[in-house]
Formats: sequence, structure tokens, C-alpha cells
Amino acid sequence: ALVRALKTRESSFHLSRNRVQVVIAELNRIAGRPSQQDQISFEVLLELVSDDSVLDQVHDAARKDVNVMIAALRNPTLEEIVDTVARRIADGENKEDSDSKAWERHLNSLVMTVVGVNMLALAISVDYSPSHVGWFILEAVCVSVFLAELVIKIFHLGVREFFRGPDWIWNTTDFGVTFIAVMELSLSMAEMVAGDGIGEGWMVASAMRVAVMLRALRFVRVIRLLRLVDSPLLRDLANMLVGFIIGIPSLVWVLAFFSMILFLVGLFFRMVFGPSEGQDLIYEGGCGLPDDKSSYTDLFCQVSYMYGEEFFGTTWKSMFTLFRFMLGDYSTRGGKSLIIAFSQDYGAKFD
Repeated sequence: ALVRALKTRESSFHLSRNRVQVVIAELNRIAGRPSQQDQISFEVLLELVSDDSVLDQVHDAARKDVNVMIAALRNPTLEEIVDTVARRIADGENKEDSDSKAWERHLNSLVMTVVGVNMLALAISVDYSPSHVGWFILEAVCVSVFLAELVIKIFHLGVREFFRGPDWIWNTTDFGVTFIAVMELSLSMAEMVAGDGIGEGWMVASAMRVAVMLRALRFVRVIRLLRLVDSPLLRDLANMLVGFIIGIPSLVWVLAFFSMILFLVGLFFRMVFGPSEGQDLIYEGGCGLPDDKSSYTDLFCQVSYMYGEEFFGTTWKSMFTLFRFMLGDYSTRGGKSLIIAFSQDYGAKFD
């Protein structure tokens, strides 16, 4: 192991196994353990390597090799120096970054809470008194928080860092969502003014129509909640999402295999239960819909043939019907069972 370590530390240090054993025996002699020739304890080796006077006690024949070993074990390589410095710098930057962005984490937590309250209020207001002024006031408070968040971040980060920094995707998304919220709030205010009879005209009517459209986009604010994925509290959720993304290729192949099975079995059902060429009992034959039939004894308008036209008339219809079968849905539009209908006409062959 020591030979391998010396070889990996620097290419100029080359000691064979025999020469390393000579060095170990010499170090054991200096440490007062001459009986140990081919091994040395780690504590003794560490003590001798850190001793500056050890070379003065070494015999001349082994001094060069001992010097090589001590130099190799003492001197760090360039890679080790760079790695150590980089690790210290990274630790320092992480600490400074953690301290400098503490305000941003607290601000994001506040905004996420407001987004959650806003979504809950939106869900309630849709069903209970949508035009009540209280909902408008709550919406105004939430939009004010969103707008204040943008102002604070732009003030601390600067415009360039806000839109071009490492978090530019999140910041741009927040800016767009907040802009839509401000526009929707302004147009809602114009709508309220128009409703009170203070304003009128085609401009107010247009503003009302745009406000309705923007109000439908309120759910876009839920995008802000995706920031919670970066929170340590939701690290397991983030890992699950990453695992899902990694597994997407496998899911695609599962979907492809399932589609192939669906196509093959659906094609088989189309050929077995579907209508033959020129068969059209429902429309051209005048039999009507099969759900309207109360008897399975009509030899011309056989119910199974008519259901075959309705549910297995094309390969696509057959595949869709098969998919419904996989979900446990065997009913017709009128609530009758396809299984019973085919069993009545085909008998034991179908069963």
C-alpha cells in the first residue's frame, strides 16, 4: 500500500518493494525496534516522518531512499494543494452566501405563505360571493406583497443581477406572474368602478373582458410554490421528483409496450367482433341503436353485431373499447353489459 501511495503522489518518487522494505527496516532500527524488519506501525512512521533529525540517524546506504520516502509523504502534491485551497474557498463562499442570502430565504418563505393563502382564497371565492369586496381587498394585499418582493430584490441585487444572475429563471417568472397580478387587479378595480356607474364606455367594457381573462390566469401563481422544492423541508419531495425524471425513459418504454399490446389485441377484437365489409345494421339496415333492443332473438338485427359496429367498428374504436375493458368498464351508453350481449349471441365460444 505504501508503494502504491508513493507512486501516486509524484512521478519522480520510484521505490521498489525491496527498497521500501530496506527503508522500513532502517526506520525500525532508529525507532529501537530492530526485530521488526518488514512492517512498521503507523504511529512510528508518522513520528519519524515528522522528525527533522531522522536523516542524521540513517545509514549512508539508505539515506537517499529514506529521504525520498519522507519527501513524498511530507510534501503535498499540486493537486492536493489546489483541492485544499478550493475546498476552503468554497466553504468560505458558502458561508458568506448563506449569510448574505438569509434575507432572501425569509422573504421567499413569506411570499410562499402569501401565495398559499391567495390560492386558498381563490378556491373559496369562486363558490362563495365572488364579487364581495373582501376578496378584492385580500387580493390587493397579496399583490402588494408580490410587488414589494420584486422591489426589495431588485434593490438588493440590482437590475442586472436580478435578470441575468444565477436565479434569473425564477426571478423572471416571478416578475411575469406579478405583472399579470398587477394588471388583473387594476382591471378588476376598473370593473368595480364601472359596476358602480362611475365609469362607462367601450374602454371600460374592454377592460372588464381583459380582467376576466387575466383572472383565469391567477392559478399561474402556483408556479411560485415550486421554489419550495429548494427547501430542506421538502428535500425528500425533490429527490422523488428527480427520481421520476430519471425514470421517464423507462416509463416511455412501458407506455410504448402497453400501446403495442393495446394495438395488437384491439386489432384482433376488430377482426373478430367488428362488422364485415358493407355491414351497417344500425343506420342503413334500419335496426336503430342496440341499446333500444329488448330482445336478443332478432336474427336480422342481432344485438352482438350492432354492438360490434358501435364499439369495434374501427381499429381505433376497438382499441378504446379494449382500454375501457382494462379499466373494468364493460357498459354501453345505455348502461347495459357488453359481456352479456356477446355471451348471449356467441355462446360458449365467447365465454
